[in-house]
Order: sequence, then structure tokens, then C-alpha cells
Amino acid sequence: MLALLAGNTLRRRIQAALAVGKAAPLTGSLLFASSLRELADLISQHPGSPAFVDPGLGANNGSVLGRGGLAGFDWGTVPLIWCGRSVSAEQDVPGRLGFPFTTRLKPDIDDDIDGIGSAILRSVHAPVTHRLLARMRESVDPGAQAIFERALHLAVAPCTVPQLAASMGIIERTLQRRCIALGIPSPKTLISLARIFTVERLIDWSRQPTDVVTLALGMSDRSNYRRLVLRVLGKSPAVIRADGGSDRFAELVVSAFRR
Repeated sequence: MLALLAGNTLRRRIQAALAVGKAAPLTGSLLFASSLRELADLISQHPGSPAFVDPGLGANNGSVLGRGGLAGFDWGTVPLIWCGRSVSAEQDVPGRLGFPFTTRLKPDIDDDIDGIGSAILRSVHAPVTHRLLARMRESVDPGAQAIFERALHLAVAPCTVPQLAASMGIIERTLQRRCIALGIPSPKTLISLARIFTVERLIDWSRQPTDVVTLALGMSDRSNYRRLVLRVLGKSPAVIRADGGSDRFAELVVSAFRR
């Protein structure tokens, strides 16, 4: 894990999340950078590791906001997590800054230990998620993709159909009807697909056993996970991994929308 932050409070909170939070079993040490150049060097040394970045750090001299990063450096090689309090309201949109932020920690809302852990779990190995969503954009109805993206966002913790519906501002019955109208799997199956993909993405990145990853996501033991994959995808996790890892899981997820 990498970080470019100002102030000790958030640093200590992130360190605590890495020590005792739900992402702790999957992550290593936290390396702090003192500048964009140093962060870029750390990214090059640790490809794929998420980085906590305060977009307002050094705003007075333009080191982050004004320059939008180092010329020629591909910030898309690392999942960046937006955090910090120093950005004013009119600059409060990550896309305006030229950085590919994957998620954001809102001060006093979700920057606690649990929120930090969720942000980490959403961000690690982000290119795999980006490839999945790119495949879906080519062949899946935008409305269907929007539902699945919301399920992916929630997949770092146990999620029910009513919770998925509420996160979209609708009731469960409306969500059920929407899935039927779109001709896509049921909301329950979409949640299962999102959870399975998230497990496999994290296994690929962390190299941790299945039990460690499923526990971090609030799931039960490996046997139950294996039965879930068999029921939803028709093959065991081991068979699918041998056939292409998380990319193969992504193909099966997209295929589920075409049935």
C-alpha cells in the first residue's frame, strides 16, 4: 500500500486499518511518499498496489492540482484512493484533476477503519475490474451494466437484494422487475456474480488462499464458496482458475448476461 498524505491523523487511521481492518490479511506494509515524484517511483516498484492520495496536497504550489501529475507518467497503472480535506467544493470532482481515482473516502463519513478497508478491497487490482466493465460496455445494455456496477461496489461486504435496491434509490420489487425487463439474471444472481468476481480478483492480487479472502469479504468457508461458484457458473473455482484466472471469471460474468 502506498500513500501521499498530509497530517498524521489519517496516516494513523490507515495504518490501523491495515493492521486490524478487514483488508489486513490481504495487504502488506504502508509506504509513504513525500512528493509526486517519490510516489511515482513507488508505483513503479510496486505495480498494482493502491495509493492513498490527498488531491489538495501542495495545492498552493500546484504540485498536485495544478500540474495534474508528472508529465509522461501513466497514473492509470495504479488504483488511486482519494482522501483528505484540503480540496474546496468547486474542485470536489476527481475527474477534473487528471487522476484516475477508483474510489473516494469522504471525511467523517467513510474514512473510518471499516471504510478504509472497503476502499482498499474495491481498489486493488483495479485494471481487472476495468477490463470486465469494458467488455460489458461492448455487449450489455447500459441499464444492466449500471445495476451490476452497483453490485460490484457493494461486493466487498455481504449484500442483500433489498440493500442493492436501496443503494440505487428504488425498492426491491422495482429492481426485480427491471432485471426481468432487461432480460438479465435476478438481482440475487447479480450479487453472487459480483461477489465471485471480487473474490477471484483479490486472490489474484494478494496470492492468499481462498479462505483468507472470503473471510475478509465476510463470507463463510471455502466449501460454501465452492458451492456458490458451482451453482452460479456451473464449474468449480479451481477449474475456472486453471482456465484463465480472474479474466476467465470475467468472461463467464459477461456470458451470464447473454443467456
